[in-house]
Amino acid sequence: MANFSGKYLVENKENVGAFLTAIGVGHAAQMMGGMMKQQIVIEQEDNKVSFTTVVGSFSLGARQFTLGESKDETLKHSNLEAKVLLELQDKKLILTETPKDGLQRVITKEMLENGNLKETSQIGDIVSTCTLKKLEE
Repeated sequence: MANFSGKYLVENKENVGAFLTAIGVGHAAQMMGGMMKQQIVIEQEDNKVSFTTVVGSFSLGARQFTLGESKDETLKHSNLEAKVLLELQDKKLILTETPKDGLQRVITKEMLENGNLKETSQIGDIVSTCTLKKLEE
């Protein structure tokens, strides 16, 4: 089983603004976020996985999952109640968020041969991608 644990720096964003707008992130918040380097910390132990987003020295929050177990969650940017499910398939972590009202979101983190990640986010027909460079510990 692939282990995604590590710290990653977000790089090379494509169409992220359209995705963020579609999930309810305002223009001002997108501008502020775009000016700062964002890191994602992934901790994976057995079937437990957590994601923590860090901007500068500030943690923007963590999400914890048990692989293959669906749970109810309030989605951060839209405040929609949703079923969320994180699955591991080959070298991909696939997060599916299905709001009670609204479009389903699918966020896939794929481990590349060099240890970096490719993230693909989709809502409706909007798709964004970015690469995440693995940082040395």
